[in-house]
Order: sequence, then structure tokens, then C-alpha cells
Amino acid sequence: MDPDNNLYYIGKLLLLILAQVFVINQLHIAGYITPMIYLIFVYEYPTSQNRSVLLSLGFFVGLILDILTDSLAFNTIALLIVTYVRPYLLGFIFGIAVEQKSFKFKDITLFQKLSYLGLLVVIHHSVYFIAEGMSISNALLITKKIVTTSLVSFMLLLLLLSLFSKQKK
Repeated sequence: MDPDNNLYYIGKLLLLILAQVFVINQLHIAGYITPMIYLIFVYEYPTSQNRSVLLSLGFFVGLILDILTDSLAFNTIALLIVTYVRPYLLGFIFGIAVEQKSFKFKDITLFQKLSYLGLLVVIHHSVYFIAEGMSISNALLITKKIVTTSLVSFMLLLLLLSLFSKQKK
């Protein structure tokens, strides 16, 4: 299937949502760490595609996840913020090439890929857990959740990206 086709990304997104809700959310590492793998979608979404489509998909994916996981719009808020700041992160990490639509993920260094993925994960998880905690008295617990869940999610996302990436010949 053509990776520049929106249907390809919507199909991939549906698989990620199902995997998140029915498999990953059943894992609770150390009692409170649940990785969030649906961020792969935001990471891999092409820069040549319409930004408003990504924002809309971010909203609807967050809404679906919130309904299926019975959370109070935490996924929606976090995904909307991540999809909104994504162009700024791309510009910050990769420079002007993103604005000129000449940007290709295959042409970037490993450090840039890791930086981009790490920032996406940390921003998403920070928004998610701050919205979930909603109290300054829980600051230590929120920080602990952000750090540990971000690390586990980052490692799992790296594993999934390496397993399912197209190998260069």
C-alpha cells in the first residue's frame, strides 16, 4: 500500500488503537506504567500531508481512546497538543527543510530521530499526566509517572519502529 495515501495511515492508526486498548492497556508494569504506542502515528505522519487532517485525526483518536479506556479526555488533550506542536518540533530539530516540504525521514540522523521521538513522548506524557493529576500536591507522583512511563514508552516505540521499519537495501 502507498504510504503517501491517507487510507494507509488511517488503517495503521486503527491497528495501533486496537493494540493500545486491548493489549498494551492490559499491561501495568510496576503497577502504574502503561506505555502508549499510538504516538507512532504522530511520529510517522508525513510532513507533506495536510496539517489540519493530522489535528482532526489527533482529536478523533484521542476521543476514541478516551471512550474505550474511560478516561476523562486526557488522551484527547495530550494528542491535540502534540499534533499542534509537531511542526514546531520538526522545525526545531530538523531545520528549514520541513517548511520547504523537502524533508524525508530516511535522510535524517539517528540522533535527530531519537530527539524527535523523545520530545513527542515527553510532551504527550507530560500533558497527559498533568491533566490526570490536576493537583500540585501530586507533583512528585506526576513527575514519577511522566519519567517512568516516558522511558518505557520510548523504548517500546523504538522497538516497534525498528521491527516494522522498511529495511534499506
